[in-house]
Amino acid sequence: MSHKSRAAATGAPAGKRRRIDEAEQADEAILRAGERVFAIPELLREIGSYLMRDRIDLLALGAVNRSCRQHVLPLWVCHLDVPLSTADKRASLFGSNPQLLRYVKYLRIWDDIAQYRGYKEASDRSSLVRHLDLCKVLLGILGGQTTSADDFPRIDLAIRLCDVDHFRSVLQLFPRLMQNIVSLRIFPSSAGVFVTSRDSVISLSLFVNHIQATARTRSTKGIITFAYAFEVIPCSKSRLQSIQITAAIHDKNDPSPISPFLTAHHQLEDLTIFAQKETAAFAGSLPSLRRCSVSLKLDTAAVGSAHMVSFSSGNASTPALSKLRIVTGTVCRSFFKTLADCPHKISHVILSHEDAPSGTEFLESVSNGFGLSNGPVEAALTCIEVNLEDQSLARIASAFRMAFQAGRLQNLAELQLIYQGQIESHVPAARMAQVKENEIGAVVTDFLGARRLRILRLGDGTSFGFSSYTMLDSHVFPPALEYLAWRDFTDSIPQYFRFVPTAQRRDSLNALHAPLPAHSKHGRLQRVPSIFRQPITRDGVWTRHYFAPERMATVLDHIPETPQFCLT
Repeated sequence: MSHKSRAAATGAPAGKRRRIDEAEQADEAILRAGERVFAIPELLREIGSYLMRDRIDLLALGAVNRSCRQHVLPLWVCHLDVPLSTADKRASLFGSNPQLLRYVKYLRIWDDIAQYRGYKEASDRSSLVRHLDLCKVLLGILGGQTTSADDFPRIDLAIRLCDVDHFRSVLQLFPRLMQNIVSLRIFPSSAGVFVTSRDSVISLSLFVNHIQATARTRSTKGIITFAYAFEVIPCSKSRLQSIQITAAIHDKNDPSPISPFLTAHHQLEDLTIFAQKETAAFAGSLPSLRRCSVSLKLDTAAVGSAHMVSFSSGNASTPALSKLRIVTGTVCRSFFKTLADCPHKISHVILSHEDAPSGTEFLESVSNGFGLSNGPVEAALTCIEVNLEDQSLARIASAFRMAFQAGRLQNLAELQLIYQGQIESHVPAARMAQVKENEIGAVVTDFLGARRLRILRLGDGTSFGFSSYTMLDSHVFPPALEYLAWRDFTDSIPQYFRFVPTAQRRDSLNALHAPLPAHSKHGRLQRVPSIFRQPITRDGVWTRHYFAPERMATVLDHIPETPQFCLT
């Protein structure tokens, strides 16, 4: 039916029919423009590459039509992430589309069942064996390719100690896969406890030795990242570039078992240490160190000291721990006095209320920027994560609002607040969702003065999760806000919402708050799945840290001068 006949069929007046015709012509013009875009493969690939950070957009593009799908899928499988629970879907995908195998350049296989769903579910061996068998099928499909060894993907493995034998038996059948394992991270076999039986240690040693021997035979790098928590690893020369150590740090006058290990691995670039005392000392020269994270137990009795962590660099001209960027401590004033005296540019601070007095004292110091004197120490601070489960969100938000309005903490790019939530089982879910959305809306408005805040992460310690896919429609947001994350404490995977701009309506701003600042934006929050593509090194190491919860939850990398996406 033509434009005129469709318009005439409406029986509308001539003026209205003309407007209908114009709208239909505009829609058809847009459709024709879209068809022209979809007909250009190079343009589709460029669009797909641009959408690879928020992978939900990449999948949405692939769902448009078959032409889009054939250009998007190779981009999607280039960085192939295989949580153990999805091994069946990945195996099915490649079984139906074997032509995609040659596009896989980076492969990560990790036990999400143990990490995110808890060890109780992971201990159900019948279910777990099925996932492991499907993973074996997937590895068989990848290993059975007839392409050259150089085309095989770099592999990052994160598995439980009790499953090492399974992967060793599979991978030794495919040497071209074995040689490309560049990262091996071992989870406990049960919650927080390693089964360090002789057999398990021997099995792990055989696996590592087999990987390294295969790599040497084929002139590849072998393992360059290794993680094995709760145990001190014997010293040996290697190509390790990053490691996490969980061990008691000894006093300055008591030799630390970590020191000889650091001496043997002077090429380390990334170091994470959990210290059990207020001060920690260990020796080692690490000229290649790019980042260091230290978790301290610091209570109110601790005296602030510039030597919060002393580190012998082996070079008198090198400031002690000049690469220290991430510090974990207890919510108390003495922590920030220590931070203010620290000669390093601490960018990421993680605070817990554990072993601390009431958070009231802490909130009093928030409004004046923790007493950091608005100097270089405060300017370097780009991420604060606070756990104050004895305080309401309104009180915490009010303290930070005062700081932002006073021009403090202006470089803060990411903020996490864990607060005291209300558990009311008799309240309907829809009503509870509205209450929590209103709370979040009030916080977002309170933080309009945070000019560089890009990520806001909230959680109230309850098991509530949002079922809706939009939030805060027609609301006003801080000018730089990109994502809001909500933590449901029954599920370790946060719910992510991204900012989507909409036409501005100034009447939507709550009249109880200050007038709309000039630097703000109007829009809504849109739910997106937690499927950001993680950064991967050129060697194939997926850079997220499995055993450091404070670095798993953080969205931005606060080591560079300008924070960058960890999930990018």
